[in-house]
Amino acid sequence: MTGLVRAMRSSREGRGAAGAAHNWTVIGVPGAPGPADRGVGAEEERMGVLAGCEARTARVIHTGGMSAMPAAEPSPPAAEVLRQRYARRLPDALGRLAGPAHGSVQLPLHVAWSGLTRFDLDRPRSRMSMYRTVLAEGQHDDLIALLNRDLLIDQWPVLRTLISRAIRDVWEEAFPELASARSGAAA
Repeated sequence: MTGLVRAMRSSREGRGAAGAAHNWTVIGVPGAPGPADRGVGAEEERMGVLAGCEARTARVIHTGGMSAMPAAEPSPPAAEVLRQRYARRLPDALGRLAGPAHGSVQLPLHVAWSGLTRFDLDRPRSRMSMYRTVLAEGQHDDLIALLNRDLLIDQWPVLRTLISRAIRDVWEEAFPELASARSGAAA
């Protein structure tokens, strides 16, 4: 039995995919006699045409929807999903950020999966690039192991302009000292 015949039989029996009702209409089979010529009813004709070898030439249209399907809950906006993802990664306090303040750092592949992976913390541009990458791609443990509290606060006024709005908002809401570092730099 073909998938179309199964769907039509399910529809006839009052069930369809996920219990939904479907409406099908057979337009016709070129050269085949109609139901009255065969002495059968329309339902038997529809099922017989589709079950027989003539089914390859039958034109079937789906005329009904899946009216019994429950309405899906709306998805949260993408920006909110990102905010939640970044919020789950945050450390409990900025004091937990115990990353190095000097030297060279090799980022793990799951954090720096494209481009540079080694950064020199004594060079401001390199350090800024690393912090930007870790904030965007790092997981909770990566943030704690790779970021340094003092360096983050010192470079936050510039760094906040280089990261996404979702990351910036999550970090500034969780840690007021970052928001005050931003306003202190503007003064």
